[in-house]
Amino acid sequence: MSSSNQPPQQYPSMTSRFTNSPVITRLRNSPVISAAKRWAAGKASPKPQPRDPNPRRYSSTNSQNTNSSYTNTNGDRNGENQATFTQGNISKFARNASPRARKMWEGLQESFTGGWSAIHNPKVRQDYQGFLKSMVIILLVMYAVLASLMILYLPAAAFIATLAPGFIAQIFSMIPLWSFNIARKRTPMAVNQLFLNELEHLSPQRARELEQQMKTEDPINQNWLNELYHDLRTSWHFTRYSLMWLSFSIIPIVGSFITWLGQTWLVADKMGWNLLSVYTISAKKMSNRQQKHWMRARKWRIIGFTLPFVLIASIPIVGPLVLGVSQAATAHIYFHLLSKDSDVTEKKKQASSPLIEFKKPS
Repeated sequence: MSSSNQPPQQYPSMTSRFTNSPVITRLRNSPVISAAKRWAAGKASPKPQPRDPNPRRYSSTNSQNTNSSYTNTNGDRNGENQATFTQGNISKFARNASPRARKMWEGLQESFTGGWSAIHNPKVRQDYQGFLKSMVIILLVMYAVLASLMILYLPAAAFIATLAPGFIAQIFSMIPLWSFNIARKRTPMAVNQLFLNELEHLSPQRARELEQQMKTEDPINQNWLNELYHDLRTSWHFTRYSLMWLSFSIIPIVGSFITWLGQTWLVADKMGWNLLSVYTISAKKMSNRQQKHWMRARKWRIIGFTLPFVLIASIPIVGPLVLGVSQAATAHIYFHLLSKDSDVTEKKKQASSPLIEFKKPS
């Protein structure tokens, strides 16, 4: 009887269940809806302006000029902003010129020190024959392909050489780069062993650790064609800038020199990637993004290191054979780069990084 006298249980309607659902409640409290309500009520806050990434470029004089420019036309404001932007770029370049030149000078010193030490290292001379066997075959094939193309397309080659003579210098600077790249991917240990032999002279323990990380049983890498194709796909910027420097060759007298200078700089940058891939790829297995970040942080010192070897390698036939010395000398710049990072890390008392491997030698 008591149960029959109780009132029936009331269930919430579909409308209330929908409006009180977690999804609708989250949408109702979202920042977007709140901002829309404030805007509808006329209480919207002003749009936040982006922060200036380089506030130092605006001096007091520039601030006064900026304030007075509001009374001028839009063209005057645009011209003043362009002048301020150019002035900021020039001042930034002037501030960075000295440290960049110092880093390039340090890399140049390490190239001479490392090259001289590698030439007098008996283990490097002993294993240099394995590098020559791999390098000479690829080099002769590339020179033969170049000669065949020039003979088959002689009119086109003569026209290009006449219109843009800097193209010849570009070819002779890029053949050693790609020959060395193919040799590295086809027989990696034949090239890596030169680096390990010189690194053993600097740090025997670290040389043994890296050798265990990069040791392979097969003398020839079976996937070298796939890796080479990946490099071709990711080097579009190199091709683009090479074409840009080639366009300067049309300028009479100085055009060929500008093309040669720009292409030498590009090849020196790319050669640094190939030389230090003995650590970034063979040992640490870095991705392309990680390798790009690691190389950009040390760009100017690496370019200063590779420039002398690139100039020597540009000599046809004989020059590219010296690149084995540059691979052995890379142990010096590798050793000093990581030891410098180690000192910075100790000063900041940070956790050890996988790129920090040993302390700076006394």
